[in-house]
Amino acid sequence: MITGSFSLTSQATQLGYLPRLRVTHTSPQQMGQIYVAPVNWLLMICSIGLVIGFESSSRLAAAYGIAVSATMVITSTFFYVIARKRWAGA
Repeated sequence: MITGSFSLTSQATQLGYLPRLRVTHTSPQQMGQIYVAPVNWLLMICSIGLVIGFESSSRLAAAYGIAVSATMVITSTFFYVIARKRWAGA
């Protein structure tokens, strides 16, 4: 989640969808190892908000399980629809 957030922010900045942000490359060998301070702060605030909002780790774990299951159902549904449309003409 953290790496994806940093990479997505960096790409959105390069494409002009976000204002210029300072991107710190944390590794001279790895191109994808970056740090963006505003994204880090936003992730911290969201994490604290989730913990306060759900009030217990069991409720947070249940919400995470539902989110993962919903993501798999949506992804599978999209794959099915696209596969049917692409292979219908073959």
